[in-house]
Amino acid sequence: MELNKLEKKQKYQREWIKTRRQEWVEENGPCKGCGTWDKLEVDHIKPELKTMHTASIWSRTAEARNKELENCQVLCKSCHLKKTLAERPKPQHGSVTMYDDYKCRCDLCKQAKSKYQMKIRNPKKYKELYGNE
Repeated sequence: MELNKLEKKQKYQREWIKTRRQEWVEENGPCKGCGTWDKLEVDHIKPELKTMHTASIWSRTAEARNKELENCQVLCKSCHLKKTLAERPKPQHGSVTMYDDYKCRCDLCKQAKSKYQMKIRNPKKYKELYGNE
């Protein structure tokens, strides 16, 4: 079955974007964290200066793309995850995130988890106790 005109165009665009990204990664690699060439990703050095998602960089004009890429570096998947987690602020006690992700079992975090589970499992009872909170 032959691809119609639109499918051909979409396939061409995907390949063109993939090639543009790969060329930049190869020019700016290896990983700035550990030096590997495996599973490389594009990382914004200063996330607060990010103006677009990395997936959309490659289809932009050269001027817009280059401006965004000035704030980017190549990291492997592992180093990128470590950097992202280190940049993320640690949640406060009394949150479900602190209970689930950080395994905190203080009274505040246990209460937050219990309240969340009640909201999911028994919304009617939750509304009686907490209203629209």
